[in-house]
Amino acid sequence: MYQDSYQPKLKFYWGGKMTPAVRALLIINGAVFVGQFLADSVLPPHTLERLFGLSINSFRPWQLITSMFLHSTKDLFHIIFNMLWLWMLGKDVERTIRTKKFLILYLAGGAVSGLCWMAICAIRDPNAIAIGASGAVFSILVAYAILFPDRRFFFFKARYFVIGLIVFEVLMSVLGSEDGVAHVAHVGGAAFGFLFFKGAPLWQDFAAKMRRRKKKQERLKELQIRARVDALLDKINPRGLDSLTEKEKAFLKKASRRFK
Repeated sequence: MYQDSYQPKLKFYWGGKMTPAVRALLIINGAVFVGQFLADSVLPPHTLERLFGLSINSFRPWQLITSMFLHSTKDLFHIIFNMLWLWMLGKDVERTIRTKKFLILYLAGGAVSGLCWMAICAIRDPNAIAIGASGAVFSILVAYAILFPDRRFFFFKARYFVIGLIVFEVLMSVLGSEDGVAHVAHVGGAAFGFLFFKGAPLWQDFAAKMRRRKKKQERLKELQIRARVDALLDKINPRGLDSLTEKEKAFLKKASRRFK
């Protein structure tokens, strides 16, 4: 259980001192973005996006990771908003869960969001290419809302702000918005962020329920076997063992081994 040990008095909190993973991610994303500009000036347009962006028709496993470090060079707001959220919220998340776990959350969240996008695009548009850190950032957003649910996002508490944002993304995904934004990837990243923190307890509850059900079924089966054994013994008493069929004899033999 994580607890918010510091509740700032300001309505919005900027995350405090920079942390190692967030710093590294900001630098890498910024450097790759500059590299995309330079590559477009000497190579055919969008060469890096076609090689390292996430694509169904030319899928390579590394694209699940590399795609999240590429951003649209035609839309500065794409990288600005992603990095702004990472900078504002990622530092507190990293400090709380530590750097290694934070990187797993970020990278795995981005990869899972990519898989969700691929599952939908296989039906809608197999030729599409996805780039951007939005899926990974949505994992961080959900993590922040879970760890600091009462922190303020301007007029809203973090939990309500993020819930509202996810509802919007789900609606856009279901409606099949054609705004060029991979809303399904956002939902996938958010879902991973939730399961990253809440999945283990949910799985443990489910596993415990399945174990209890299995034990109940085993007890019921044992009672049924014992009842049949008793019935066969009642049959043997007046008429002897020869009164049983071969199948009944085999059943008694198997039951005797079971109850030894």
